[in-house]
Amino acid sequence: TPFFVRSLETMLEPAADGSVLADSDYVVLYEGRDSCPRSSAFAPVLAALHSRTQGKETDFEVVHLAAIDSRPEHRAHLEKSGLAARISKENRGQDIITLTGMRGEVLPYVYLMDHEGNVIAHTSADGEQTAPGEILEKLVELLGQ
Repeated sequence: TPFFVRSLETMLEPAADGSVLADSDYVVLYEGRDSCPRSSAFAPVLAALHSRTQGKETDFEVVHLAAIDSRPEHRAHLEKSGLAARISKENRGQDIITLTGMRGEVLPYVYLMDHEGNVIAHTSADGEQTAPGEILEKLVELLGQ
């Protein structure tokens, strides 16, 4: 298992179904909240794609960061959007940001990474804003959907 996946896994709450990141081909790091209209529109789309790919030969896992929100707000956003995401352990959001280099200018922040931790696409590519939907289009292409 690559260092990136092992390190990230230690910073996450265990998955309810016992799955681990090492079982996925891609990881989508996402930070959004209900108070952001763009996040509220994006999260259900991400959730629908995630549920369609589960159990497929090529799939991805979603990790939702709660760097700013309280834990209850964090969980409420996921429940409201239907997003079955892994979540960071208490006080580990900043560690994940350090590990991945994740940063953003406008919510939602979305990073698409491969199994090795290489960034394939993200919403602040080279300081220019990339729409979250473009990240999903790239993911769909990679998944062969």
